[in-house]
Parts: sequence; structure tokens; C-alpha cells
Amino acid sequence: MAKENQANQAPNHATIGSGNHIAINNSDSPFFLLNDDHPSLILVSHPLSGRNYNTWNREMSMALTTKNKHGFVDNSIQCPHLDDLFFGAWLRCNSMVISWIFNSVDKEIANSLMYLLTAYERWIDSRNRFHHSNAQRIFQVKKLLSGLRR
Repeated sequence: MAKENQANQAPNHATIGSGNHIAINNSDSPFFLLNDDHPSLILVSHPLSGRNYNTWNREMSMALTTKNKHGFVDNSIQCPHLDDLFFGAWLRCNSMVISWIFNSVDKEIANSLMYLLTAYERWIDSRNRFHHSNAQRIFQVKKLLSGLRR
């Protein structure tokens, strides 16, 4: 009877690329979710308010990397086709990352991200709106430093 049950169970892995098997229930898989990974989880100590983008981005990047989910925001884990074995797992993890992003930004910012479909789109939209280069300030500081003499 036990052998019969095992034979009827579908394997929890799929083939990617050139015959590599990635198990969804393997903690190394980007599709693996822990029992304590839930949509209301808060990953950063200070939500994105606009002015703190660089700090927020760094903190979120580290948190997503530790959860093996950074590929959902840097687009290295792209949405598979509907008939792909990983589509459901991708959709579930993408939704989880979207929830984590929502929980890490101010309410006004979250409302403006509401209708973007993927975690990647939300990540890029936040970057485009809030990332500011410090190139001009760096130039000014270097100019001041070059004028200093002993």
C-alpha cells in the first residue's frame, strides 16, 4: 500500500534548461518558501519614504537575498509560460515578494505600486522614482578637498 501511494505522487521537481532538476521543496530553490514566510512579513526596519531609498534598497536587497528571492526583483527569475511546471510556484513566490515590498513602503507609495503586475516592475518603478545620484555632491566634495592644503 505504501508503495502504491508513493507511485501515485508526482515528483516535486521539474527540468530546467539542459536536464538540470530543481526541487521546489529544496531550500536552495528560489521557489522554496519557509513556514514563517507569509504576506504580512516585514523585512526592513524603516519603510521606504522616498528620501531613504538607498538605505531601503540595500536593506531589502539583503533580506531578499537571504530568503533566496532577489531574482524576482532583479528579473533573473522571469515568469515562465503558463504551461511550465514552475508557473504556479513562480506566481506564488512573486506574490509573496510583492507583499513584502508593500509592507516595506509608506502607504502612499504602496498605493502607487498597486497595479504593477510583478515584483520586478515594482522594484524598477521604485528605483526610477526615488534613486538619486550623488554625482554632483561628490564632485563638490572632491573640489573642496582638492583646495585644502597643509
